[in-house]
Amino acid sequence: MIPISQGMPEKWLLNIDGKSFDASFSPTKNCDSKLDLHLTLMGFDLINDINAGEFHGRKLAHNLVKLGNVVVSSRNKIWQGQLPKIPEHLQDYK
Repeated sequence: MIPISQGMPEKWLLNIDGKSFDASFSPTKNCDSKLDLHLTLMGFDLINDINAGEFHGRKLAHNLVKLGNVVVSSRNKIWQGQLPKIPEHLQDYK
């Protein structure tokens, strides 16, 4: 858990380059514990055709969908890694 600061806020930096990321965190108070960075790839306003069942031929709308996530741990407040992969069955939504 990140300690709650008094005064100046913490500083987060996130750089995304293609399929990889670099992130860093500068807390206002010292934090020596391991920190986990959670990155989630979200999809908005997605529509699927329903191809089977009682709703065959209709469309299913999704306002917000989690497409993938990754969790990376760090003790030095610097993270690097690959962005979450889009599941194979959702490749059409890239």
